Amino acid sequence: MADQKRWWKMHSSILTDDKILNLSPADRWAWVALATHVREHGEKGSINLDPSNPFLALIFGCAPQQVLQVLQRMPNVVVSQHQTTGQVSLKYRNWDKYAEDAREDGRSGFLKVRGAWKSRVEHIFSGLLTDIGIEFKEQQRFPHAKTFYTVDFYIPSRQIAFEIRGPEHATAKYRALDQRKSVSLIENFGVIVHAIDNTSILQNIDFVRSYVIGCIDGKSAASNPSQRRREEKREEEKQRRITPPTPSKGEVENAIPKSQAVGTQRKLEVKPEELFGNQVAGTPQKLKAKPEELFQIYCTLRGKLLECRKFTETLRKHCRARLSSDSDFIPVFTKALERANSAAFLCGHGDRRWIADFEWFVKNDTNVYKTLEGKYDRIAQWPGEPIKPTSGQRTADNLQQRRGNIPDIG
Repeated sequence: MADQKRWWKMHSSILTDDKILNLSPADRWAWVALATHVREHGEKGSINLDPSNPFLALIFGCAPQQVLQVLQRMPNVVVSQHQTTGQVSLKYRNWDKYAEDAREDGRSGFLKVRGAWKSRVEHIFSGLLTDIGIEFKEQQRFPHAKTFYTVDFYIPSRQIAFEIRGPEHATAKYRALDQRKSVSLIENFGVIVHAIDNTSILQNIDFVRSYVIGCIDGKSAASNPSQRRREEKREEEKQRRITPPTPSKGEVENAIPKSQAVGTQRKLEVKPEELFGNQVAGTPQKLKAKPEELFQIYCTLRGKLLECRKFTETLRKHCRARLSSDSDFIPVFTKALERANSAAFLCGHGDRRWIADFEWFVKNDTNVYKTLEGKYDRIAQWPGEPIKPTSGQRTADNLQQRRGNIPDIG
């Protein structure tokens, strides 16, 4: 700072931090004022305060009796009050990691490299990517709702990202957040996220290097033998499904026309294509379909559904996500289109006259299966179709009929 006074670091990510954005404008200023006061008069993010001190009310911009409530509303701050003295013990979480002065001996949380602040582990991983020789971006942002999702390292040429995660990400709360982030990135941007923990980088950098190279080449190895065996078993099962069995002698003889039966002098040749169509024995078929194939199937089978005139990049990313997560998506998608054309609701005969389109089918992995299960079949009716009574109406009619069958004994 210009005045050479003590200072603390406030990172630019504060503009997208949910905890800070949930505060009122007055509480946001109080959070900044409190951090400055702790830096000036406290020790490593901790301080003892007297809530009745008028100076605190002055810097917070509140009434003196509201100081304690303001302190308790501050995020990432642990507040405990002594029952006898009324004094308040306050401590910022992760103060050493984010707000202390950086030193190049590695004991602080962050180092200043090329004008940007990064953790020591991130600095090591950045050097690893540089040694590999792949172009990458650090702290890459991807728009999400009104904020951003930020990944530590992004490799544009491979559409993959690496996240360096600490021990706090092992908790259920962070696992759910990380899962939501990974799903959003692959569905909206086609980016696959690989997570690496801090301990692996610090203790086993050779393993991390081989893992990163495998991810870049598209063939990342499993992290443990049991997982590797499961992947090999799944791969063998796929090969069995796509490779037809070798025809037996009886099948070959049955495939021979009677005009060419035994007794003719001509040598008979039976091609595999005659038995199995275009699927040649021993030749594995393509495992991964192209996103354009889904678009072509929709344009061919859409029927009464909404027309899609342009295959945009957003649609391409949705299709890529569906095909990568479900190997059977194409046949399921085809059957769902046929079922959708018989559902009045999906064809524009609902109350809002909404019609399903291509993006609705591929934007998630549930709409296609809901359509296939018939969950939209009875929501609306076709014009001219007799109105089907609801369960409540049928119950009322049954009761009325029963009452009419009771003889009058009066």
